[in-house]
Amino acid sequence: ALQDATCLNVSYLAASVDLSTYGVNYADLQMLAELFSYATTLGSLIQVPTLIAERLPAMNRLVEQASHDLLAAGNLQLLMKLIRQTEMLTREYDAVVANPPYMGGGGMNATVKSYLRQRFTGYDKDLYSAFVVRLTALAKPNGSVGLMTSFVWMFLISHEALRKLILSNH
Repeated sequence: ALQDATCLNVSYLAASVDLSTYGVNYADLQMLAELFSYATTLGSLIQVPTLIAERLPAMNRLVEQASHDLLAAGNLQLLMKLIRQTEMLTREYDAVVANPPYMGGGGMNATVKSYLRQRFTGYDKDLYSAFVVRLTALAKPNGSVGLMTSFVWMFLISHEALRKLILSNH
């Protein structure tokens, strides 16, 4: 289960540790905290921006080398968890197996609706479609995706974009 970043105090961490020593800047940590601000709500739908993925080695150095700093210990532990879940969401896998959640727009909260609208345009009317798109992105180019699904995606008009994506790209 992914962890929210709401308890990560970036300002306190930046004041406790000289971030530049590790090749990390305040903006990197702030961006990571914002990315995971709703992690328990969005889960594996979260798409890691390239900039954050590129900064992971520096953030790992920070956590490994500054871990003895007692003032920053709690923030560094949370940062380590955020780094690990970032790594999990940036990898490509040989096999992705899941039971995507089924939820139409009426059951979604405002955070999920907004996130899907921004990042899964065309697949944002049903949580299921967005998850299928995201899970196929987590698979390597010749990887396998196994999903426990009902058959409604094969004929409902609301899943037409999903059918086209699967047939043309996977």
